[in-house]
Amino acid sequence: MSAVIPNSLSERVFERIRDRIIDGTLAPGERLRERELAAELEVSRVPVREALPRLLDAGYIAAGPGRGTVVRDFDRAEVIELFDVRAHLDVLAAESAARNVAAGADTTALAAALAAVTARAASDGARSDSARAEASRTEASDGATAAAAVLHAEIVRLADNSLLTRLLRPVLDMDRRLAAHAYREDHDEAVDEHRSLAGAILRGRPEAAAGFARAHVAEARQRVLDALNTTT
Repeated sequence: MSAVIPNSLSERVFERIRDRIIDGTLAPGERLRERELAAELEVSRVPVREALPRLLDAGYIAAGPGRGTVVRDFDRAEVIELFDVRAHLDVLAAESAARNVAAGADTTALAAALAAVTARAASDGARSDSARAEASRTEASDGATAAAAVLHAEIVRLADNSLLTRLLRPVLDMDRRLAAHAYREDHDEAVDEHRSLAGAILRGRPEAAAGFARAHVAEARQRVLDALNTTT
């Protein structure tokens, strides 16, 4: 009689593999092996086997050469599609968040998220050139990417729109994957954009927030495409 795997375990395994893809631990093109994943996650191969089709359907992995699956890489068309969508959804989230702040929504968490983005940028800027050279690419980008992701998630929370939240979840996940592989989110320009965007929301200015969100998406789009051009 085969063992029954609780749905909660299968879900956790799916989420843990997905998170490793999002944060760059599993890189584009990397082959996924059931046995190795099961050992790393300390589970049997059954929940891993159940998670892989879901990851395939969600677009995180693709069929590899021969049998098996690999982490999906990005192509230029996907990146353009991502930023086309963000150009609308990010703007709506920022505008809605600012409107809710003007109506009295609590801004404590957003202010803390902005402080974390700024502190991370200051910390990276204080490193010596040799220290920055010695730091791994993943180490250098993880903190800035995580801080930016928290800030964007807080903007979405302040927007208080459940449908928008569901629509943006895969969009923001893909953006985090791009940040882990294709470009550095801790550019001075990106930090300044986050300050302007969050600042307008904190002051409860919907039109200004929408404008800064639109500009931030446009600048991020160009940074990503420039970075992809240098690696192709």
